[in-house]
Amino acid sequence: MSLVLDLELLRTFIAVVEQGELKKAALQVHRSQAAVSMQLKRLESQLNSCLMERNNQGIRLTESGETLLAYARQLLHLNQQTLSALTPEPLCDRLRFGIPSDYANTFTRQFIPQLTAALPQLQASICCAPSRHLREQLANDALDIIIVSAETTHEPHPVLWSEPQRWVAPLHCQPELLSSLPIALLDTDCIIRDLTLRQLKQSGRTWHSVFTSSALENVAAAVEAGMAITLLSESLFNRQTMRVLDETVLPGSASVSMHMIIAKQVSEQARREVSRCMTRVVEAMQA
Repeated sequence: MSLVLDLELLRTFIAVVEQGELKKAALQVHRSQAAVSMQLKRLESQLNSCLMERNNQGIRLTESGETLLAYARQLLHLNQQTLSALTPEPLCDRLRFGIPSDYANTFTRQFIPQLTAALPQLQASICCAPSRHLREQLANDALDIIIVSAETTHEPHPVLWSEPQRWVAPLHCQPELLSSLPIALLDTDCIIRDLTLRQLKQSGRTWHSVFTSSALENVAAAVEAGMAITLLSESLFNRQTMRVLDETVLPGSASVSMHMIIAKQVSEQARREVSRCMTRVVEAMQA
């Protein structure tokens, strides 16, 4: 009897590869970490191959794993295309959202309740990650709708909102007197990190990193604690503990625009409700 690959096992395999660890992958596929581990063992047993090697540094795919990854993504994509082709109006009972972590609080508290009220049968899941990672997941059919930073290297989409980025320092810090600037820096591949490094280079100032994190909220906390200077989104400013630097100290400012990308397989009904609810949330943010 011919072997038939289980798409759920392939979906879990891809999640582990993309997330880099079992714990995060388990959250993405809504299973326990033990269940994810068992699914990987089942897949390896079916294929009679070792697919990945795990250690304290993370996950490394074997040659067989690399081969399977390419085919698994194709199979899941073909499966989704088949369902879309045979379903006149795709059901909107499940939507997988992706959003950068710095906007997750507003998104979860304000957007999701409105959307579930409009679509009572909806089962929503949310993945928080940098914009560039979310784009990859959308392209691999791992997400349905993403909110991401606009970049000139990608196709333009309607802007939801734009947010100024400003250089900020602890309230009583005097960076103009420092020979080397203490900088808090995002350690993820994202547009904010790129802007920060580019503007530091353009300034000609000497600097050193004193704090790194994958979360912008943590970078803001480092400034509030008096540790560092950073380029920060306006929504994270705390006027009681921070001050905006004059451009004579660190020249350069920027504005990052956010937009929403919806996968083709999402139904028209879901598209309409998502767009309507998002418009309301953005209007409330800007009020």
